[in-house]
Amino acid sequence: MQGAQFKLIYQTEAVSELFDLKEDPYEANNLEGTGRIEEKALTQHIVSRIDELRAGNATPAESVDPATIEHLKSLGYIQ
Repeated sequence: MQGAQFKLIYQTEAVSELFDLKEDPYEANNLEGTGRIEEKALTQHIVSRIDELRAGNATPAESVDPATIEHLKSLGYIQ
């Protein structure tokens, strides 16, 4: 979600993290568990997307330019 004010780092086996990037650009204050509606909405979006991927019903991702793919490879995120 490009341009979003909130960033959720969703983790299934650890505590997730939620940051308000407008008020906290350095991500120093974890808002996870504070009951914000943004946390619920982002979590539902991520869980829904995971369910789609597991079911094989996911829509194709946006295309990524070759330079970005090479950069992600150099960082070890993809092979």
